[in-house]
Amino acid sequence: MQLLCVEPAAMPRPKVISRKKATARTEPAAFVDDADAYSIEEFCRRHRLSVQLFYKLKDEMPRTFNIVKRRLISREAAARWRAEREAAGLCSATEQSA
Repeated sequence: MQLLCVEPAAMPRPKVISRKKATARTEPAAFVDDADAYSIEEFCRRHRLSVQLFYKLKDEMPRTFNIVKRRLISREAAARWRAEREAAGLCSATEQSA
């Protein structure tokens, strides 16, 4: 008895019918900038931090407040946090150069 080796015919790739639609995470920058408070995810995206780093360094992050089940960061708290980080960066740079 002899076995025949038959290769399957190459199947064509399926056509792409549509592209992924934009999700809620890809909000326009103007919409996020107008907000009086940011979610933790928005704050992290805006400051180019990971959410994991936010929770890891939670004591060094801005104060948050709760509204129902959401945890938010006010625009003012974010501005204070940025000013503190900038001041800390200036102090460490001065100490290193001395």
